[in-house]
Amino acid sequence: MRAIQRLISIAIISISITLLACVSASLAFIPTETDFQKQGQFQPKPEIITAEIPHNPNQAKQEASYPNTPRVVFLDHFAWQVFAALNWPADCQQGSPLASKKIGEAPDAPRVWEFYSTPETVFVSGKTPSTPNKPFICLNAENRLLPPKNSTVKLTEQGKLDAKGQNANPQDLPLIDQQGNYIIVETYINPQEFNQIVKNKWYDSVNLAQFNNDNNQFDLICSGRENDNILGVPCSTYEKEGAIEIKASWRVFDEQTSKDEKARYYTTKRKVLIPGKSDKCDTGKAFCSDTGEEFSQVIEVGLIGFHIKHKTSEQGWIWSTFEQVDNVPDGTLKQNKYTLNNPDCQKNCVENTPYVEPPYLWRKEAPHAVTKIGGEIKNQIPSQIVRSFKPKSPLDSQISEQNQQWHQALKDISKSSVWQYYNLVGTQWLTNPSQLYNEQLREITPKLPLANVTLEPYIQNSSCIGCHTGAKLRTRMQPYADFTFQMARANSSNGTKNVQ
Repeated sequence: MRAIQRLISIAIISISITLLACVSASLAFIPTETDFQKQGQFQPKPEIITAEIPHNPNQAKQEASYPNTPRVVFLDHFAWQVFAALNWPADCQQGSPLASKKIGEAPDAPRVWEFYSTPETVFVSGKTPSTPNKPFICLNAENRLLPPKNSTVKLTEQGKLDAKGQNANPQDLPLIDQQGNYIIVETYINPQEFNQIVKNKWYDSVNLAQFNNDNNQFDLICSGRENDNILGVPCSTYEKEGAIEIKASWRVFDEQTSKDEKARYYTTKRKVLIPGKSDKCDTGKAFCSDTGEEFSQVIEVGLIGFHIKHKTSEQGWIWSTFEQVDNVPDGTLKQNKYTLNNPDCQKNCVENTPYVEPPYLWRKEAPHAVTKIGGEIKNQIPSQIVRSFKPKSPLDSQISEQNQQWHQALKDISKSSVWQYYNLVGTQWLTNPSQLYNEQLREITPKLPLANVTLEPYIQNSSCIGCHTGAKLRTRMQPYADFTFQMARANSSNGTKNVQ
């Protein structure tokens, strides 16, 4: 199979104040101390870590054994299990988990999720998608020289819709790290979702016109039906594993990065193709080279953020988000260096404020993030990112304890495991998933903001579910798209323009 390089998207962060769906005044509830002090509380210990992605949280069984434990404890443990399985080392032939290795071993191997499909290769002008590509490190020398399938590197997804279904038209901005490089973001969908899209030809928006919000709602595949679906999760199709969507964010390593620093990250390589001149460069709608000449470059990158959206038949969609521990200060032991924060900042230090300027240009030499002002190439200014939402509640200690338990279990597998340097930030789900879009009847749990500072640094008082509620199909009826923005990429094969 002819290997083709993956596209890489530069992370663009929406900061529009019109993104009302992402800012919820109702996110104020915090579990009480009593919830975490009741006798018999369950504290899961990851004694057995496997390569199998869990399909359902199996909450009924756990709650029967530990009736005094808040549900969030089980869902956080479930999130860690999924994270570990997705980041299992894989073979370069099929992308299957290495049976003889565990997470933390075989550090040079690609991860299971890196063999998933990217939306750019699924939604290609209404045409049948190609098979998923292999990660760069799995390609032989000859194939590594092949140009990427498409010749442009997109800045970001083309905006998002608010909860009322209106186009929020947010301002799109890249994020710059403290070494002066762009944060890179990739999006993936698992084989189950890919196969469902291909089987139903949903990559062609003509085949999405049948759906509406009344008697034919659009829904993606659910995990295996292990119970009577007592919560009424909308599932028309089941498989052992349900739909999974992933966003992974990366920092670019350069000569400023020490060997000891890299040892705390999952590190790999990517090949980027930097376009030359474009009419959209000056307006910040495209990403170009600083010289106006197209070029490609192999870069070494480290994983700093990992966002998982997983559809289960038991609880519906479950969101979970992870970060590398050196992103920003977290109120614990102070460090001298963070990826997105400078403790000794003396200029351009307003927290969570973008200083980046269009045009967004890439320079071969580090630092790569530059712009052009008055005809002169200048370095982009890093943002001073902090975690703006820090609830002082027992929920903090619960997540912290689970993270510590998993860190220890990962170190028990390999003392040098990079995965001990990743934390679960939080999970989120609908308590009553039968009420998907009714904001008055549904209940988001926990009722707290959930944001990844590498993906949403400027809108951290946001709700994953609130944002994704506004995802709609680009058809005349514009029905809800089951919380996925990926279907908005579908193009029409008959030449008609999709509804925006």
